[in-house]
Amino acid sequence: MRTALKAQLLKPEMDCYKGHSQIHCMQAIRAGTADVTVLDASDVYTAGLNFDLVPFISEVYNLDEPENYVVAVAKESDPSTELTYLKSKYQGSKVKLITTILTQYLIFLDMT
Repeated sequence: MRTALKAQLLKPEMDCYKGHSQIHCMQAIRAGTADVTVLDASDVYTAGLNFDLVPFISEVYNLDEPENYVVAVAKESDPSTELTYLKSKYQGSKVKLITTILTQYLIFLDMT
């Protein structure tokens, strides 16, 4: 997101930091030390229920069946996203990571 905003010359510039957990990110937003985070569906519910946060953007897919598509992107050089450590990992309750390497980024795509 930071790169996309910079490419379009949009202001203000974003500074990113890695939160310890989704709850930590929600607490930071409520405390005013962060402005935005990306959450899965169950965490969005928790954010609204426990932290009075409101989603302002979401992905919507026109699918015949109830399916969940999740995409996450990280720089390949980030040591915390080594494929070895991410194999068979889950986020939320049902999201599997299927990995593909594309240029200098790791793309994690789930189509459960």
